[in-house]
Amino acid sequence: MSARIVLAPGNGCGDLNDCMWYPSVMKQLRSSTVHTQLKEFPDPLYAKESQWIPFLKGPLGCDENTIVIGHSSGAAAAMRLAETLKLKGIVLVSAYKSDLGDSLERVSSFYSPTWISIGGRSRSGSHL
Repeated sequence: MSARIVLAPGNGCGDLNDCMWYPSVMKQLRSSTVHTQLKEFPDPLYAKESQWIPFLKGPLGCDENTIVIGHSSGAAAAMRLAETLKLKGIVLVSAYKSDLGDSLERVSSFYSPTWISIGGRSRSGSHL
């Protein structure tokens, strides 16, 4: 099966097809052997883990053939996903592992449990 690339955006983006660098990068990565997905996430303002992880696993179908590009809050989602699901890989852009004292980030719940080490114990095939 060919590789799939899913982009998990930062919180606060409206239309992902017109947000930051997302559409440009996904277009450049698309090929005859790579399928890309750039879809609106539920709860885009608060980026709640309880909604984003099931969305990545369910409607977006992330699996062992998927590379997740996570930006900002989406990077936290990618790291949490890799703790429990085997992925082909993850690419983290502007990643951080605390809520940075920001109330909007705190609401997401990505930062409250202890992180499982990505290095050596990740279920992803590769990480950068």
